[in-house]
Amino acid sequence: MYDTCNSFILEQLTATAHNNDIQQIKKDVANIKQDICNIKQEIKFQNTKLNLNLDKIYDLLSAKKNIACNCENEFIRKNYVPIIPTEDLLEKYKFPLSSTADISILDEEIRNNIEFKGQLVLALSRIGGTSGNEDGAKIAYKIIDFLFRPDVLVNYTWTGISRGKSSEKMTFQILEGIVTVLFEVISLADNRHTKQKNAYILKEGILKHAKKRSLRKRAIILPKDQINENVVESREDDDEKVGSQNKEILETDDNN
Repeated sequence: MYDTCNSFILEQLTATAHNNDIQQIKKDVANIKQDICNIKQEIKFQNTKLNLNLDKIYDLLSAKKNIACNCENEFIRKNYVPIIPTEDLLEKYKFPLSSTADISILDEEIRNNIEFKGQLVLALSRIGGTSGNEDGAKIAYKIIDFLFRPDVLVNYTWTGISRGKSSEKMTFQILEGIVTVLFEVISLADNRHTKQKNAYILKEGILKHAKKRSLRKRAIILPKDQINENVVESREDDDEKVGSQNKEILETDDNN
């Protein structure tokens, strides 16, 4: 009887101890959960502060960038003095150019002959204008269409990398003379133009859609019975479409 009583008491004590342990564990878990919640709130608060500080930094950098771009474009506009030609250096070129070899020759002459570059900028500025208020993307297409046949541009991508099964492409961005002339001419027409926008229009607009534009222009001159149905269906105005995309990006860039 005595042993039974002791056993019962021992069981009660053990159960009480276990119950106390469970209650303590529950309290510890609740405290841990509360700590985690507090940490999450602190992280969220610090993240908000960090984002606000980053926004301020970005705004400051963007303001400096816009000032620099505006100064660069204003410098081009104010210091652009047309070179009075002693001879027509452009006469030997039959624009629009129809071969990659001619394009390479043009680029080399732009880089090595300042008088030739001046004549080319002057001629192209008559196409694009110098008001500073034009749509840079649309002017880019006008200039490109004057300089190059659409079918020759299908041989290029901005980086030279080609997707899909198409053959290896040539790199357009290394044609620094041509890229620089395009930037200067478009900057005279659109004073919001920047080198970043210049590269984007060439890469994502003109070169990316060169094949489609070439097919569309072929469709314009071919008899109706020779026009591929896909070409007819794709005769959306790519210039306007890409121009609209560029406008959104340019406006975003300006707002930033």
